[in-house]
Amino acid sequence: MTEKFLRLPDVEIRVGLRRSAIYEAMKENRFPKPIKLGIRAVAWAESEILCWQQAQNAMKPPLAGRGDQMPKPGKETKSEHWTKLIRSMMEEPAWRALSPTAQALYPWLKLEWRGPNNNNNGRICLSVRQAAQRLGVSDNTAAKAFHDLQAKGFIVQTETPCLGVNGAARGAMYELTELACNKLDNPAGRKLYKTWTVGSDFPVKIARANNPHGRNGKPKPHRKKQDVTSSDL
Repeated sequence: MTEKFLRLPDVEIRVGLRRSAIYEAMKENRFPKPIKLGIRAVAWAESEILCWQQAQNAMKPPLAGRGDQMPKPGKETKSEHWTKLIRSMMEEPAWRALSPTAQALYPWLKLEWRGPNNNNNGRICLSVRQAAQRLGVSDNTAAKAFHDLQAKGFIVQTETPCLGVNGAARGAMYELTELACNKLDNPAGRKLYKTWTVGSDFPVKIARANNPHGRNGKPKPHRKKQDVTSSDL
């Protein structure tokens, strides 16, 4: 996928912010930083601007009419499937240190949670390719977002992807540390991101390539050093 770059006037139109507000947000690590194109020329990656916009939209609560009851998080309703982000979590230093792509990826992972009554936390599955399609970025950019969420303590990979004897794939599984995990006796969730500090990242599990040389007539299932699940094969 060829990356497209936007100059400042285009970015202002896209995000609805003036130059001063954009640079102020950049100082606070709340807005993507540009890439130098020359001595006096900078531009922003369009994919990062799109991810930032998605993260901003995810912060807005769904609208409900008078008398409507809000559906439970993680539950699909007849009208919309939605989730919520907690402000206290988003004010943590670990969240501010995330890349805009990782911030945009987190709501998509949380949408895979089935709620407290059918808790699948610890077995949440979303492939790199699925994430890339939903975010509108490359597979490598999506993979880096998964790694960033692991490093800051927002997710933990509980099971690595692998190929079975018959070639059927089993995708990676994740725990959202914000929530109670069905494999752990912790009803409040581990919330590892609360203990993150600069320079002290949590371990990141990077999936190894299964059959990387394509032997025995089988194609290569995925690249080296990239998280992949069944839909990536």
